[in-house]
Amino acid sequence: AFIELAKKVKDGTYKGGIESYGMARGAVDYVWNPNVLSNVPASVVSRVDQAKMDIVSGKLKVPMDQF
Repeated sequence: AFIELAKKVKDGTYKGGIESYGMARGAVDYVWNPNVLSNVPASVVSRVDQAKMDIVSGKLKVPMDQF
Protein backbone atom coordinates (compact mmCIF):
# COMPACT_ATOMS: atom_id res chain seq x y z
CA ALA A 1 0.00 0.00 0.00
CA PHE A 2 2.74 2.46 0.92
CA ILE A 3 4.75 1.73 -2.24
CA GLU A 4 1.69 2.32 -4.41
CA LEU A 5 0.97 5.61 -2.63
CA ALA A 6 4.59 6.73 -2.91
CA LYS A 7 4.59 6.02 -6.66
CA LYS A 8 1.44 8.12 -7.11
CA VAL A 9 2.98 11.00 -5.18
CA LYS A 10 6.23 10.74 -7.14
CA ASP A 11 4.55 10.74 -10.56
CA GLY A 12 2.08 13.48 -9.60
CA THR A 13 -1.10 11.40 -9.88
CA TYR A 14 -1.96 11.30 -6.16
CA LYS A 15 -5.30 12.99 -5.55
CA GLY A 16 -5.84 12.38 -1.84
CA GLY A 17 -8.80 10.65 -0.26
CA ILE A 18 -9.60 7.40 1.45
CA GLU A 19 -8.38 4.20 -0.16
CA SER A 20 -9.10 0.73 1.10
CA TYR A 21 -6.30 -1.82 1.00
CA GLY A 22 -6.64 -5.37 2.17
CA MET A 23 -5.34 -8.88 1.79
CA ALA A 24 -5.97 -9.03 -1.96
CA ARG A 25 -3.77 -5.95 -2.48
CA GLY A 26 -1.02 -7.18 -0.16
CA ALA A 27 -1.57 -4.64 2.63
CA VAL A 28 -2.78 -7.17 5.21
CA ASP A 29 -1.63 -10.72 5.77
CA TYR A 30 -0.94 -13.27 8.42
CA VAL A 31 1.82 -15.80 8.93
CA TRP A 32 1.96 -18.88 11.04
CA ASN A 33 4.27 -18.66 14.05
CA PRO A 34 6.80 -21.42 13.33
CA ASN A 35 7.25 -22.01 17.06
CA VAL A 36 3.63 -23.08 17.50
CA LEU A 37 2.64 -24.34 14.05
CA SER A 38 3.54 -27.92 14.96
CA ASN A 39 0.91 -27.72 17.74
CA VAL A 40 -1.88 -26.63 15.39
CA PRO A 41 -3.93 -29.49 13.93
CA ALA A 42 -3.52 -29.87 10.18
CA SER A 43 -7.29 -29.48 9.73
CA VAL A 44 -7.14 -26.04 11.38
CA VAL A 45 -4.18 -24.96 9.24
CA SER A 46 -6.07 -26.09 6.16
CA ARG A 47 -9.25 -24.22 7.12
CA VAL A 48 -7.36 -21.01 7.93
CA ASP A 49 -5.38 -21.19 4.69
CA GLN A 50 -8.61 -21.77 2.76
CA ALA A 51 -10.21 -18.78 4.49
CA LYS A 52 -7.26 -16.62 3.38
CA MET A 53 -7.70 -17.75 -0.23
CA ASP A 54 -11.45 -17.08 0.00
CA ILE A 55 -10.82 -13.57 1.35
CA VAL A 56 -8.35 -12.78 -1.43
CA SER A 57 -10.73 -14.10 -4.11
CA GLY A 58 -13.68 -12.19 -2.68
CA LYS A 59 -15.65 -15.34 -1.86
CA LEU A 60 -15.44 -14.55 1.87
CA LYS A 61 -16.33 -10.97 2.79
CA VAL A 62 -14.65 -9.46 5.85
CA PRO A 63 -16.49 -6.63 7.63
CA MET A 64 -14.77 -3.27 7.21
CA ASP A 65 -14.96 -0.08 9.25
CA GLN A 66 -16.47 2.89 7.48
CA PHE A 67 -14.58 6.18 7.51
